[in-house]
Amino acid sequence: MPSPHRARTAVAALWSIVALVVVAQALFLAVSLAPAFELLPPKVSPDTARRVVRSAGPWLLAGSGSNLALTRALVAACTPAGAVTPTVAESIGSTGGVRALLDGAIDGALVSRPLRPAELRSGLQVLPYARVPVVLAAHPDTPPVDWRSEDLLAAFGGQQARWPRGQPLVVFQREPGDSSHLAVARALPAFAQVDADNARTRRWRTLYHDAAMLRTVTHTPDAVGLSDLATIRLQGVAVALLTYNGVQPGAETVRQGAWPFYKDLSLILTAEAPAELRQLAACMRGPPAQPVLRRAEAVGL
Repeated sequence: MPSPHRARTAVAALWSIVALVVVAQALFLAVSLAPAFELLPPKVSPDTARRVVRSAGPWLLAGSGSNLALTRALVAACTPAGAVTPTVAESIGSTGGVRALLDGAIDGALVSRPLRPAELRSGLQVLPYARVPVVLAAHPDTPPVDWRSEDLLAAFGGQQARWPRGQPLVVFQREPGDSSHLAVARALPAFAQVDADNARTRRWRTLYHDAAMLRTVTHTPDAVGLSDLATIRLQGVAVALLTYNGVQPGAETVRQGAWPFYKDLSLILTAEAPAELRQLAACMRGPPAQPVLRRAEAVGL
């Protein structure tokens, strides 16, 4: 069992990271195209970090980057005129969001993957609010391409080095456990082994945030990577979307079961969460959310 000192150190480090991503978004975006980077926390105390992240609003939500664009739009639609909008912080990942919630650093965690058994044992409440298509996003100049399962596996596995028209194929990878990669592996089990091999051999350059993936794909000719359609639509990102088995990604094809790659976005609360946050969660699945979900090409849950 970790010592109390080590536990306090871990909590302090996590709060510092939460504070850093809120106040240093511009710095992160400036370096998101670097080959590799680490986000190092500033030397601030947990109390200082907590004041920083609390300064923007009464409630703080943080977690997966896949949730951010849609959650911000839903929160705005569900906040009454004149009321202070809850803050949706920059990405700290699903795991970071759950840890921060359990440590009391945030009020709600945003996750884009199922909770793990250890997380479920903590008594957290999972409130799903949207199902978003996971897509094969390519550089905007990429001609229309339809991939079958063997094409996807060969491309990410390094056996297919070129696009159909002869251009070199540039694949970008997310870190192990990324929710988009897990979504593809769930529908295409052979992808899990390809993903594991890529992580072990470092076959492709690895990007650690959703924003970095989209930014890199849009700036790299002949590039492809996994992302989610809701973020692309709400942020107006100019990427080409590959079809899969002749199917176009979208809310309707996910609803019909024709598009196999998707992930569910959820808000995680503790048993002690205030009534206002539970009302927000209900609104994010209610009538005010529907125009936002349609614009994002997401399926409400």
